[in-house]
Amino acid sequence: QANINPHFLYNTLNQLNWMAIDAGQENISQVLELLGRMLRLGLSNGERFIPLKDEMEYLRCYLDIQRIRLGDGLDYELDVPKSVEHLFVPKLTLQPFVENSVIHGFHGRDGGFIRVEARSEEEQIVIRITDDGVGVTPDWRNARGSKKGGYGIRNVEERLNAYFGHRSSVTIRPLESGGTEVTIVMPALTEKPETLLD
Repeated sequence: QANINPHFLYNTLNQLNWMAIDAGQENISQVLELLGRMLRLGLSNGERFIPLKDEMEYLRCYLDIQRIRLGDGLDYELDVPKSVEHLFVPKLTLQPFVENSVIHGFHGRDGGFIRVEARSEEEQIVIRITDDGVGVTPDWRNARGSKKGGYGIRNVEERLNAYFGHRSSVTIRPLESGGTEVTIVMPALTEKPETLLD
């Protein structure tokens, strides 16, 4: 973040967007516009924690890009009540799990369905991500270094552990009906936790 001038990136994306519009490439124009919004949310002025509302907007942009790429086969639902939108979460927490659904869960298929819901329960925020993909295998955590990836998920787990310790958890399990369920639990923060960052 510190080594790249974001204004240069915004301006470049904007120029590319106008070039795509001039060339009649509507899909490319849409992707560039969504990518620009993701960039703004991802940088977030250097903040490590952002409102859940912004995290969900980042997710929506990512999923809309994937819908352009995959076509109408990919569908999603984001269920986040206004009562939890203001809570702060570490930024870029959810996207790796959704990306895992798109890349691995729907591998070899034209798409699938992803649902993300967030609830506040007993001073915690609980976020569930479910898909109707192929489902995780019991040994998925041992697939390090393989083409199955998992780096982004481990990164999120390590960050949550560093910020919250035992007060956070990530559970990933296959669903009996097919697909995967990810449950992320962390403290419900109404303010940016500056003290956690020292």
